[in-house]
Amino acid sequence: MDTTARVLVIAAAGLLTTGAGVAAHASGGSETRAGAQNTAAAGSAATSTGASPYVQASSPAQAVRVLDALRSLERASASARAAAAGVVYGPCELFPTPIYMRTSGGLGTKPYTDCKGVAVSSIRHQTDLRYQWGAWWHLAASYTGGNNGVARYQQRNVQWICKGRGSTTWAGTTLGTLVYLGKTYYARVYNSPTTHPCGA
Repeated sequence: MDTTARVLVIAAAGLLTTGAGVAAHASGGSETRAGAQNTAAAGSAATSTGASPYVQASSPAQAVRVLDALRSLERASASARAAAAGVVYGPCELFPTPIYMRTSGGLGTKPYTDCKGVAVSSIRHQTDLRYQWGAWWHLAASYTGGNNGVARYQQRNVQWICKGRGSTTWAGTTLGTLVYLGKTYYARVYNSPTTHPCGA
């Protein structure tokens, strides 16, 4: 087993058996709920990811740590990737979509969870929209939605009403939570920053 694989085995074991805290931007916790606190531009709002698998974890914070570790495997060896076999995946993936100007007015995004035809007990999304002011990112609003007993869910209630037409850079994150066969799984995706004539 190479060095990367050994590190991952240790990391995966720790991530899946402990509930250690993480930075607020990863957990969607105190920083998100405070609403007015800032996240550095190099942090979550400035990071872009593709689809995210759902992983079993004891909390969203723990799941994000696992997901971040798994993403680092994209450039790792086959043996290192094999070391991630202890992670328990759900049947679904969470997909981000671009932040766009809605035809009905305002700003929106439509993240979706796809379970490949497998109906799950529930799917829930929490999407946060953030805007950049100087070097800092500020939370504009959080939107929640979900459905029960479905194999696919797309969130359609994200609509920020523009406060003027000033050019503003926006980004966002979506935390997905699903329940399947009595177990809870989490996923998280990040929107790429994009600039629109939509004031915050």
